[in-house]
Amino acid sequence: MSRLGHWDENIRDLAGKALFKLTPGSKDQILGSVIPRLLERTLGPDLYMRQGSVIGLAEIMHALSSETTLPSSLLSSVEEIIPKRVHWSSLNRLTGFSNKDDFFRRLIITA
Repeated sequence: MSRLGHWDENIRDLAGKALFKLTPGSKDQILGSVIPRLLERTLGPDLYMRQGSVIGLAEIMHALSSETTLPSSLLSSVEEIIPKRVHWSSLNRLTGFSNKDDFFRRLIITA
């Protein structure tokens, strides 16, 4: 899961795709430990990790939804990511990025 916080966007995407492929074979571990950690990391100070966590959650949700009905508690936790975790005040944390609008747009689209 550490690659979800990599500085290179392509590595974060590949890490998410890896979670998609790993999810069907280890649903219990994904539901029990990976998803809670990813939800927690969407609150962290590291912008790359926040975005990577959203990518990872999206890929896991996609993998789980094709095989089973998702638990309502999981759905509600993930649905809260945008209103709770992606707040306009987080734009202030983007200092140092050359194209803040593009990076923020990517974060929202990924969710």
